[in-house]
Amino acid sequence: MERGRRHLLLLVVVAVVAAAEPSPHKTLSYEEAVALAVDFYNQGSGLDHAFRLLKADPRPEWDMTANPRQELKFTVKETMCLMAENLPGTECDFRDDGVVRDCSGFFSTQQVSPIVVVSCNTVAQEEGQDPLALDPTGHRMETCLKILLLVGVVTAAPTSPASSLPSHEDAILAAVQVYNQEPGVTLAYRLLEAEPQPDWDVTSKTVQPLKFTIKETVCLISEKRDINQCDFKEDGLIKDCSGFFSTEQDPPSAMIKCEDASEEPDIVTRGRWGRFKRRAGRFIRRNRWQIISTGLKLIG
Repeated sequence: MERGRRHLLLLVVVAVVAAAEPSPHKTLSYEEAVALAVDFYNQGSGLDHAFRLLKADPRPEWDMTANPRQELKFTVKETMCLMAENLPGTECDFRDDGVVRDCSGFFSTQQVSPIVVVSCNTVAQEEGQDPLALDPTGHRMETCLKILLLVGVVTAAPTSPASSLPSHEDAILAAVQVYNQEPGVTLAYRLLEAEPQPDWDVTSKTVQPLKFTIKETVCLISEKRDINQCDFKEDGLIKDCSGFFSTEQDPPSAMIKCEDASEEPDIVTRGRWGRFKRRAGRFIRRNRWQIISTGLKLIG
């Protein structure tokens, strides 16, 4: 990976508070997790037509009680239905020339706040396509905001609203997990340092900043090891991440951006981040009710 290459991650964190008696996090079946991931992908894709599940790789070993981190792998295809129609995906026929996307990710309860992470790439056409438009895995890469649609769903036992919201540490650790699911990442990244936030208060209805740095470790992503047990690679790549956590909308949301560390003036980064933040805010406001309705499926 080239040092000057830029990467942009979109992380949407949805906090859902149950209104029943205290209970542990609800575990999802593989089918439920895939359906939830497809719903979220449609809500954040920014496309005119909705996508529908085409196929899902079987996961007979799926067991959230035995393994807190389970993989997701499925394929979606564009349908005839417009997103504006808000029709159930099962009622939508596939388009004959619809875009097909391979999706992968995971559902994890390794942290206090469970998360669902999904990344989708458009499948390359076999004929008449530009070879330069392919990534090393043979997929056609789109704009970062579409390819790296990473959705974290935070559920909580129904205690007090304040205790159900992610802590500063929770938000950062979830973001590191998200980054490690980016297509093309071979070596796992681990938190190197985080800027302290002594004034972190997600109940204040204000934007809370996130700023941290991650570094490559010696552990392969395919090994699926606990990254806290992985040593940093001596010459490993370093990435600076920044973003914000906001409770100005309901449910609360977070946006995170990670870029290769460089010696460029900070003013360049600030300019790019300002544009990203404005776009992120518009995304949250535009999809807030869709996010709420999908998130509620977790507490059934």
